[in-house]
Amino acid sequence: MYEDDDKNCNRMVQHARACYLPLCDLLLKLIRRHEGAFKVSLAVSGTTLDLFEQYVPEAMDGLKALADTGCVEFIGETQYHTFAHFYAHEEFARQVKEHAARIKELFGKKPTTFLNAELIYNNDLSVLLSRLGFKAALSEYLPKYMIPVRYIVLSELPMLPNGKLDRKSMEKIAAEDGD
Repeated sequence: MYEDDDKNCNRMVQHARACYLPLCDLLLKLIRRHEGAFKVSLAVSGTTLDLFEQYVPEAMDGLKALADTGCVEFIGETQYHTFAHFYAHEEFARQVKEHAARIKELFGKKPTTFLNAELIYNNDLSVLLSRLGFKAALSEYLPKYMIPVRYIVLSELPMLPNGKLDRKSMEKIAAEDGD
């Protein structure tokens, strides 16, 4: 297979400078500003991790800095963006395990949420992911009852003195907005 290392390098550097490095900086600022109350999940493919290690180590440094905050969950995937689940369960499981081990090695925690290629999901996948230790899977389909019928924009969330969300205030805001 032909691969152009110079083009791969240039493309990864461009993507890192345009997307990943500014994103890491922004997320770190938000986490610090909110003193750890800001949480985020990131999905980074194994291929991207490989290319960052090879061509853009400062992007890996940014991801590791985010992991060190304890406020970032790295989502599990297959090692390579693949549809293996539909034709080769053993290969799929191998890639999922490989990616999970890589995330644990790089960022210190095994992923518990899974993102399948193109958000494709079915019951067989659910069983397999459960056996592999995942607690949740991201999917494209939401049941109708889970889709919000309206949105309320708030400048900030009401918080309790202990730093948790004030759910009673949220219910009051929702009730007032519905009038």
